[in-house]
Amino acid sequence: MALIYDAWTAAQEDRGLIPPPEDPFNGLEVCSLCGGSSPELTVFRDGLAVCEDCLHDYLRAQADRFTTQYIDDNQARFYLTFWWDNLPQQERLAIAKREYCKQRQLLAQAGDVAGLKDYLDCEQDFMMDAEDWMDYVKDKLG
Repeated sequence: MALIYDAWTAAQEDRGLIPPPEDPFNGLEVCSLCGGSSPELTVFRDGLAVCEDCLHDYLRAQADRFTTQYIDDNQARFYLTFWWDNLPQQERLAIAKREYCKQRQLLAQAGDVAGLKDYLDCEQDFMMDAEDWMDYVKDKLG
């Protein structure tokens, strides 16, 4: 019966015979989470409409689902900046040295003379670029 009444009421409203019901939200959309009215909502694919006040908390509750994918999509920023910068210096040194020596050893084992020469040139450039290299070598020579 309610369906027939609703259809009849809508038809009467369309003809102007019954004034439309008053909108308590004055045309504003209603947030699916808090029920408050807002002029601007973010509407997601599932139809959920979220106001600015609720958006941060809603997205934070969803974040666990996307963390791994986000890191995969932002690898350089995560590994080279965020993760690396938050490691203690001793740990960064140990990781860098281990990987550097491993790569150098792999080049030597593979007989990659050009690749190994690049590493050796890099090492010598490092020393020659330092201000104290002459004093260092002189001290080592006695």
